[in-house]
Amino acid sequence: LRERGHELRLLVHRRGGAAGSGIEFIEGDATRPENLAAGMNGCDAVINLIGIIREFPSRGITFEKMHVQATGNMLEASRAAGISRYLQMSALGVRPAAVSAYHQTKWRAEEMVSTSGLEWTIFRPALIFGPRDAFINMLAAQLRLAPIMPVIGSGSYRLQPIHADDVARCFAL
Repeated sequence: LRERGHELRLLVHRRGGAAGSGIEFIEGDATRPENLAAGMNGCDAVINLIGIIREFPSRGITFEKMHVQATGNMLEASRAAGISRYLQMSALGVRPAAVSAYHQTKWRAEEMVSTSGLEWTIFRPALIFGPRDAFINMLAAQLRLAPIMPVIGSGSYRLQPIHADDVARCFAL
């Protein structure tokens, strides 16, 4: 996005790094609507990358809260700020009547986006990998140690990993 001349305003829980040229960090929580309004003023688009793959209910981290409630808050804040462009990170396998709570809540979030009245795009990547991801690096380490790799199930499932750089390029486009 920076290479395309966009300035970025990132909602983060805690400021971790130094803001660079054209990058501003706003501390907040997308599950709390009062955190969103000021941060969205003057923005042209919103990108929702919020997603968890594991719940921690004792800490208030649930699929319902992070996928559905946060999306609803971001959509409402986008409309209130006059932002018409909304991009949503979802996941491969999201569909009505999904079995897992992860996919059910991602589906409900998609439904909210598609009926929001905003100009929207939903991305459904499979496995995203990059230099520091845990899953692919774990598989690579196992392949280095063992001469064979077990196949889960029949091996006929569909899975197409995508590099994080390609995901970022798609969002920028």
